[in-house]
Amino acid sequence: MKRFLKLIGISALITLASVSVFAQSGGVKGKVRANNGSGIANATITARQFGKDIKTVRSDSKGVFQLTGLETGVYSLFFDADGFQSGLLQGVEVKGGNVRDLGDRLILRPDQGNLVIVNGSIFY
Repeated sequence: MKRFLKLIGISALITLASVSVFAQSGGVKGKVRANNGSGIANATITARQFGKDIKTVRSDSKGVFQLTGLETGVYSLFFDADGFQSGLLQGVEVKGGNVRDLGDRLILRPDQGNLVIVNGSIFY
């Protein structure tokens, strides 16, 4: 009987510890869109902290994403999608237990590629 009560006590402590860790995590959500307002499907959203990628998700068919399971802290969010320039949003604060809504202000511009024009003469 004592072993049984001890096991229940240990199980309760483990459960409480896991609940408190879960309650401390937070996240961000929003919409990645193009200049014309349409959502960008399958965009990659990566949370970075101290130069390391912490967690990555992809947007749905409407450009909507939710990135959860982040520890309390300040993150940089990196946005990337095929055919678009990359985007970076710095200083995004995440607080435990909250999912911060970034809205639809995450705009990626179409990738124009690189063009280099050199003026001058060529000598042989």
